[in-house]
Amino acid sequence: MEPKPRFAQVVVNIPLDRIFTYQIPPHLVEKAAVGKRVLIPFRNRRLIGHVVEITDKTTVPNLKPIYNVLDNSPIISPSLLRLNKWIADYYLTSWGSVISSSLPSGIGSKKKSIPIKKINFVQICADDTKIQQFLQKQGQKAPKQAAILNALQKQSEISLPQILKITKTTHSTLQGLVQKGLVKLEQKEVYRDPVRFEDESVRKKITPNPDQQKAVHQIQTALNKEEFVPFLLHGITGSGKTYVYLQAVAHTLQMNKTAMIMVPEISLTHQLLNHFYASFGDQIAVFHSALGQGERVDEWRRILRGEAKVAIGARSAIFAPLKNLGLIVLDEEHETSYKQDNSPRYHAREAALMRAKMSGAVVVLGSATPSMESFHAAVKGAYTLLNLPRRATPHHLSKIKLVDMRKEYRKQKNQCLFSHTLKEAIHQRLQRKEQIILFLNRRGFSSFLLCCECGHVPKCQNCSVSLTYHANENRLRCHYCNYVCAVPQTCPDCKKGMLQRIGFGTQKVEEEARSLFPSARIERMDQDTVTRKTSHQQILSRLGQGKIDLLIGTQMIAKGLDFPRVTLVGVVAADTILNLPDFRSAERTFQLITQVSGRAGRGEVPGEVIVQTFTPSHYSLQCAGRMDYQSFYNREINYRKQLGYPPFGKMINIIIRGAEINTLKHAAQRLVNFLISLKPDEITILGPAQAPIFKIRGQHRYQILLKANDTLLLNKFIRKGMAEFYKGYPVKGIQIDINVDPINLM
Repeated sequence: MEPKPRFAQVVVNIPLDRIFTYQIPPHLVEKAAVGKRVLIPFRNRRLIGHVVEITDKTTVPNLKPIYNVLDNSPIISPSLLRLNKWIADYYLTSWGSVISSSLPSGIGSKKKSIPIKKINFVQICADDTKIQQFLQKQGQKAPKQAAILNALQKQSEISLPQILKITKTTHSTLQGLVQKGLVKLEQKEVYRDPVRFEDESVRKKITPNPDQQKAVHQIQTALNKEEFVPFLLHGITGSGKTYVYLQAVAHTLQMNKTAMIMVPEISLTHQLLNHFYASFGDQIAVFHSALGQGERVDEWRRILRGEAKVAIGARSAIFAPLKNLGLIVLDEEHETSYKQDNSPRYHAREAALMRAKMSGAVVVLGSATPSMESFHAAVKGAYTLLNLPRRATPHHLSKIKLVDMRKEYRKQKNQCLFSHTLKEAIHQRLQRKEQIILFLNRRGFSSFLLCCECGHVPKCQNCSVSLTYHANENRLRCHYCNYVCAVPQTCPDCKKGMLQRIGFGTQKVEEEARSLFPSARIERMDQDTVTRKTSHQQILSRLGQGKIDLLIGTQMIAKGLDFPRVTLVGVVAADTILNLPDFRSAERTFQLITQVSGRAGRGEVPGEVIVQTFTPSHYSLQCAGRMDYQSFYNREINYRKQLGYPPFGKMINIIIRGAEINTLKHAAQRLVNFLISLKPDEITILGPAQAPIFKIRGQHRYQILLKANDTLLLNKFIRKGMAEFYKGYPVKGIQIDINVDPINLM
């Protein structure tokens, strides 16, 4: 009797959201399984797909057979397949693209095999009698060989590089023992280890305050129930949220479950990792983009094999293949970097909540400045609110002073970076051997160059943005497409005017600081100075060791860092984000000022924060100056409610982009007309309009904004509407990007 035919449902990493059916050849039936990769014929190509279902029924005729099954065991679990399907459905993208992006590069759809690192290990292969005879007869004549044997008697096997190092011998000496049949070399798989534990101070015993004890107790009680419970841990800066996380993870591991800790920035991973590595050691696996490909694959495989029980990392850690998941922690849950800015445009916070719901796990969202969406959910009772209203140490919150830069400009009668107040405060801290952090959310030297004769501003040839001047390379650079050009000697437009530097970035602040404080040890931390994998760690280590007096940086230094000797924080320009044309600009300003203020006064000496601004009366700055989250929330939530912005309404931003403006404009208008003809009354459509940044990387951009109260209604409408639009309109020369729950509208 012939075996029943079997068929594989396969998804592929392409924009088309479809499941393809393939026949499984008889010789691959036993090997094929859900969660494995397969090599398939796809049109005139060979592609790698992911099996999402095995069935013995199909209505599709003349199916092509799969070529090969690429994995010995499934590399993605059914629970992660369900999560990826939810992400694909909610964020209106393809299942195959989500699956591929959820796997480390080198595993997804580009390579057929997982890169494995192997090294030689040395082992004794003779019996003990033979070894002792050699040591008695030859030990004095061959002391190096005797040293190798003595080392191996204490330890069953030692890696080849290690044994040569500890015995100070050579490879030829070792080969002599191999030829005598006393030892053997055996190649074994090893993991690349990205963890570097350095800070012993994190091992100190902590005595929790009553607020921390209460929060820990509530989380542990929820963990014991083994069901989905979301918490919002609202703790002021320095309130000891990390202690709560550690206790929650410890309880999770005691229950023989696994845990996930997510952070928004790579720069935060090192310091947080020290705390967790001190408590849980080799049970930790690390996930973030600064790891090498081999390191990422090895950490993923350690989790997949159950050798590591705790995953720590940035946004992509949400896809860590943890089994029996009990806890997910999102530190700094308000951070915009949790939202992916290219396809699939998922938000890690929403994905974490859904993964926990599917797994019956507890979620802890932690922040000193929660997002409006999360705090509103807590107010409405969807999340359990946990409060840490005081610092975990006896140290008080820093005093915050707002400096009106309008008055400073009138006093100094020119462009000034440092107010008199800030300069005096820096001098005082340097004299007392204390440390200072200066924050500016703009890298580079000057914002742009401007011709004093005709007003011309050099712009990127690919993007509709001004070029930023970088002094260290004396070049103009685009921060969107990385286009670089030389600085013109004279204005390229009027041919006679000189180009004046306008505005400033972190490089300019560094130059000015070095001029004002020549004896200070000054360093800068931004995307231009942390190009290497360990750059973040090295700079922060030097700060922690007291080797830096003044650190200048962008938002990567604004949160999560705990250095007791930092007693002054200066916010050089608080209006950078406040004046952006985006409905979240006030929220982001409040969050950044509050977060960076929390870096000061962590030790015995009280901290001070000086905020330089041209709009000192704005409510976001006034509330940040008092570290008054509740007042800010009350003011901002009313504004959101009046205009129907999140959390009161859902939005989808459609970006239509292309090189040819007329074709693009016609397609955008046609799409809007089509959607309007189909839409129900509950949906509002705005546009098409030029995107705030009209041109990026050579492509012009129009945007269409859709708003509604019902997420499912909006998503269903867009999915159906776009499918119908593509059927009746040949989309050539344009691309359409759909961003569900956009973080910004720039």
